[in-house]
Amino acid sequence: MQQLRDDLRLTAVEAFDDKTEELTAEYLSMQRQLAAVADELLRARQLRIEELIERERLAARVEQLIEILPGAVLVTDADGIITECNACAPDWLGRPLIGADLDAVLSRLEPSQGSDGSRYRSVDGRWICVARRTLPDAIGDLLLLTDDTEAELLRQTVARRHRLAEMGEMSARLAHQVRTPLGAAVLYLSQLQPLLDGYGDAERYIAHGLDRLRDLERLVNDMLLFAGGIESSAEPIELESLIDDVVDTFAPQQNDPFRICWTGSDTPITVLGSRHALRNAVSNLLANALQFTPGDDHVVVSLSVSDRMARIAIRDHGPGVPEEFKDRVFEPFFSTQSAGTGLGLAVVQAVACAHDGRILVNDYPDGAEFVLELPLAVPAAVLEAGSAGIAEPTHV
Repeated sequence: MQQLRDDLRLTAVEAFDDKTEELTAEYLSMQRQLAAVADELLRARQLRIEELIERERLAARVEQLIEILPGAVLVTDADGIITECNACAPDWLGRPLIGADLDAVLSRLEPSQGSDGSRYRSVDGRWICVARRTLPDAIGDLLLLTDDTEAELLRQTVARRHRLAEMGEMSARLAHQVRTPLGAAVLYLSQLQPLLDGYGDAERYIAHGLDRLRDLERLVNDMLLFAGGIESSAEPIELESLIDDVVDTFAPQQNDPFRICWTGSDTPITVLGSRHALRNAVSNLLANALQFTPGDDHVVVSLSVSDRMARIAIRDHGPGVPEEFKDRVFEPFFSTQSAGTGLGLAVVQAVACAHDGRILVNDYPDGAEFVLELPLAVPAAVLEAGSAGIAEPTHV
C-alpha cells in the first residue's frame, strides 16, 4: 500500500513537473510574443512620430511658400468670413482682414468692366486676378489673388498695335489718294505767287496758303513713311548738305530771317542710310522746334561728332517737355497740342531705329533740345582729328 502511495506521489510529481515545464514554455513563448508586439508597437510609434514630424515640416514649408507667394491668399469659412491670410494680403487689400466679410473686402477693389468677377482694379492701379476654390467638405473657400498688371499691359499693347496697324493701312491708302491733288495745289500756288508780287494782301494770303499746304504735305509724307515702314539703305549721306537743304525749305516760311541759327561742321560728316527718311526726320524736328518757339526767338541747329556718332541737335526756346510726357512724346498719335497729329516725333524715332541710331530729348529752363544720333560711315577718330573747330553759325 505504501508502495502504491509512493508510485502515485511520484506520478503526480512527474505530472506536475511536466505541466510546470509546459506552462513555463508557454510563458516564455508569450513573453517572446509580447516582446515582438512591443517592438512592433515601438516601430509603429516611431514611424508615426516620423510621419508627424514630416507633416509638420511639410506644413511649415507650405506655410512658408504661401507667405512668400507673389500674391494674396485668403481662406474663408462656410459663411464667407476670412479666417486666414498670408502676409501679402493686407498690403493688397488693406486692414482688417481676419474676421472680415469677404464681399466687403473685395468691395475695396474696382471690378473690371465685362469681367465675370475674377478681375479687379486696385486703388494703386494694379490689375488683380482672383481664383477661388471650395475647400473639402465645403467648410469654406480658398482664394488666390495674383497681380495681372503686366499681362494686362501686354494685352493692351497688342490690341493697340493691331489698331495702329489697321489705322496705318487706312492712312496709307488715304494719303496716296491725297498726295497727287495736294502736290498739284502746291505747284499751282507756287507758280501763282510770283505773279502777285507787290499785291499786298493777295501775296500774303498765297504765302499762308502755301505754308498750310506744305504742312499738309509733310503730314501726308509722315503718314506714308510711318505706315509703310522705314528701311535704311546704304546710301552715303553728307549731313551738312542734308541739313542745308532742310533749312532752305523752311527759309521762305519764316518772317524773321534770323529765326533759324544753323551751325555746321568744318569736317564733312557722313552716315549711311536713306536720304529721304533722314531729311524727313530732320524736317519734323525743325518744324516741331519752330512750332514751340515764340516768334521773337530762334531755333538753334548744330551738327557734331561724339563717341563715334553723328549728332544733329535742334534746340528750341519753348516751354520744354514736361517730365510726365518724356516717355510718351515719341508715341504715335500722342500730342500735347489739340491741333497736333502726334506723328512727327514718332516718325523721327522710327527713322533713328531704322538707322541703328537713337533720338534723345534734353530739357532746359528755357526750352528743349532734341538730338538725333546716327552711326558714322567713317571712323570717328578720322573726323575728330580733323575737326579742330566748328564752323561759324549760318542764320536763315
